[in-house]
Amino acid sequence: MCGYSIAEVEVKPAQRSQKPIKIYLYKKADWSQMAVEMSRVSEEMESHQHSKSTNELRMTFKSAMSDAMDKYIQYLQRFVKAGNNYHI
Repeated sequence: MCGYSIAEVEVKPAQRSQKPIKIYLYKKADWSQMAVEMSRVSEEMESHQHSKSTNELRMTFKSAMSDAMDKYIQYLQRFVKAGNNYHI
């Protein structure tokens, strides 16, 4: 070894950036409005039960439920500490 540096290498691995998590506050939810919204979605799904596939109906329900939760249930957003979750 002659003591010359040929290349420098960074030894710190790259960290994954994570989305903030939602913490729903169910005590502060507007359940009556959510029930009205979901009954509307239920009627829509019943009217399309023979024309849409099961997966399409499931995706309709899933997106409607997610939208209703975001609209009628208050939530907090928190970032999770990265810890040792490295992306290699």
